[in-house]
Formats: sequence, structure tokens, C-alpha cells
Amino acid sequence: MLAKFFGILDLLAWLSLVLFQLGLFKNILFVFALYLLIKGFLFFPDLISLLDGVTGVFFLLAFFGIFSTLTWILFIFLMQKSVFSLFL
Repeated sequence: MLAKFFGILDLLAWLSLVLFQLGLFKNILFVFALYLLIKGFLFFPDLISLLDGVTGVFFLLAFFGIFSTLTWILFIFLMQKSVFSLFL
């Protein structure tokens, strides 16, 4: 149950990056970047949670206008993680 809840929040997080790129709901990306950072630090010893924290950092950089290829790679990671947690 908790995994599905986090899966929905992860889905909303990567969706917020897409909406940010389209110029919509710009502040939502900041909120979800903070969510990913908190989740990354909360479950720190786990490698996947560490990647959540790194994704949060890159989403914060994206919020401030700094995009890189790694941002999109982490976006794809978050997308597949959220889909898997929702359907498995």
C-alpha cells in the first residue's frame, strides 16, 4: 500500500517536470523536488532512495533553469520506477 502511494507521488513528480517544460505549474516542480530530496534522505542506506535524492537535486537545478542530459536520464528512471511500483 505504501509502495503504491510513493509510486503515485513519483508519477506526479516526473509529470511535474513535463508540465514545467511546457510552462505550466512551475512551482509544483519545486515541491516535488523537495519531496524527492526528503524521501532520498529518509530511506538513505537504500541505493534506489539515494537515486531519489539525486533526482531531487537535479529537479531543483531544472527548476532554476539548469537542465542536462542527466536530468532526463533521472526523469526516465523515476518514470519507470513509478510505473513499476504502481503495477507490480
